[in-house]
Amino acid sequence: MKNTAAPQASHRPGRFIDLRKSAVAALAVALLALPAAAPARSATAPAIHLRTIGAGPKCWVLLHPFGASGKLWEKQAARLAGEQNARVISPDLPSHGGSALVKRFDYDEAAILVGAALSPVCPKPQAI
Repeated sequence: MKNTAAPQASHRPGRFIDLRKSAVAALAVALLALPAAAPARSATAPAIHLRTIGAGPKCWVLLHPFGASGKLWEKQAARLAGEQNARVISPDLPSHGGSALVKRFDYDEAAILVGAALSPVCPKPQAI
């Protein structure tokens, strides 16, 4: 008698998390590649929520993965700000946390929006 059961899909633990890490890394690279003076956004551009901790001369930006918010970095940001004498900013991506909702999430557009929100407070963020 033949086995007619459907084959089981193989699960690869951590694969989804690896993809999210790759997407966040790509967004971080896109942010660093933006010109220092980000293009002006229209009045209808979604608002990006920024969390800022610290007041040092250096400015660090911590990005969260898709489906989370900048609150993810709360404890680490406070520690980094104190230990490194830096301003640590953790923005919420569009449609995440306290940022405005968008009809369709797009990493390229998210990079532009976050870059525009950061440019007045952190014109040259350091990659860490």
